[in-house]
Amino acid sequence: KFVLTHRKLLQFKQARIWYQKTITLAPQSPEAYCNLGNVLQEEGDYAEAVRSFEKAISLSSEFARQFPQIYINLGNALMDMGQDKAALTAYQQTVKIQQDNVGAYIALGNALLQQGQKQEAAEALSRAISLKPESGSAFRNLVQTRGFAERDTDVETMELLYGCADLGMEDKMELAFALGKVYADLKLDAQSFEYYRQGNALKRATLDYSIGQDRELFAAIKQTVTSEFLQRHAGTGCDDATPIFIIGMPRSGTTLTEQILASHSQVHGAGELNELKFLIERACESHTQEFPQGLLGLNKTELSAIASTYLERLHAYAPGAPRITDKMPHNFLYLGLIHLLFPKAKIIHCLRNPMDNALSIYRALFARSHAYAYDLEELGQYYHLYQDLMAHWRKLMPGGFYELRYEDLVTDQEAQTRRLLEYCELPWEDACLEFYQTSRVVRTASLAQVRQPMHRNSVEAWRRFERQLQPFVQALRA
Repeated sequence: KFVLTHRKLLQFKQARIWYQKTITLAPQSPEAYCNLGNVLQEEGDYAEAVRSFEKAISLSSEFARQFPQIYINLGNALMDMGQDKAALTAYQQTVKIQQDNVGAYIALGNALLQQGQKQEAAEALSRAISLKPESGSAFRNLVQTRGFAERDTDVETMELLYGCADLGMEDKMELAFALGKVYADLKLDAQSFEYYRQGNALKRATLDYSIGQDRELFAAIKQTVTSEFLQRHAGTGCDDATPIFIIGMPRSGTTLTEQILASHSQVHGAGELNELKFLIERACESHTQEFPQGLLGLNKTELSAIASTYLERLHAYAPGAPRITDKMPHNFLYLGLIHLLFPKAKIIHCLRNPMDNALSIYRALFARSHAYAYDLEELGQYYHLYQDLMAHWRKLMPGGFYELRYEDLVTDQEAQTRRLLEYCELPWEDACLEFYQTSRVVRTASLAQVRQPMHRNSVEAWRRFERQLQPFVQALRA
């Protein structure tokens, strides 16, 4: 529910049921499998989406040739699952079929960027721009491949495009975030923030969202997952110590924390997984109620099934790995259930100065979700809800999770890393201090930070924008 509005969730649920019925009636229809894959991908069930796309391709190679977008969709789902090599193959297949497919080059460039291959990414994105010079998405990804020390021809081109009256809203929004990053590199704070402000406003205008929806959700979670609920279902969970859950607000240090742990020989970093959210919501749906009220209808067998299915899916990411991280930040919504279903799992709550956290969120254009992020007042209101829910979990399960402050980590790296590993019951390994040398795909807005040594550059960065951030401050204190 934190990913999409209630209305969108209902639409996707109805569409999924419709396409599943269509497949029952026409099991050889590649179109039906492709459409089902699209819906599953939007819902966050990436593994099933991949299976649907692959089924469509296997049913008709001609359909895939006529609709090469299916390879991009397949690649996107594979990227979400962390299968980057397979994703690159899918994107390259699109280019092979359709050499002028702008979206394929953007997807390819983004995938290469997430793997740290900046030069190759820049080449793919430059190819996309040569095919579509006004592509804001290509420019937004391109500026991530390098830093800017001056206003060069790329910057001038983006500014000219941004000023075009006939530029589409989506391209304009993407360009605003691109130029915000450029002027941040140039240390021109006022210009940078203004571009981010405009980009956020353009993005917010496209969203069907109300903070009231989240107020109701957070209140319902607190009313549903109580000490009585946990006591009633005690003993439901699985004694599997594989999972390490890393939670917190986006841009709070979750990616950095996962990168440190993934540098350990006993840990696989699986990234942001939707599996737990998906399984919980589907279980509630089976009782014709939404999360969290639907939890009240679940018995111990159904709750145990959530745990066992989640673990099965988690192990599929890295068969044989002793520990696997799930870095979905908003799993804080399910913290009571995590504590119940996985009593031996480790839970790490990443915290950060709310002001720096808000600034970092406001500068990010998320691939999906986080509808609250594009208006500073709404962001402050949501942040308050998050803080209140975390206070509920602390009271409900004292000592049930480890809290790691971003500022402490970047100030005293070795001591904090040792404490983190000790909490996770992992032996010390020097590689965890050199996390930036660990080669793995990073699929979040923090990909640049985790590929360089620890630094304090973003600590107290908010002070340069204290005036602009006042709507967040006032909403947070309300």
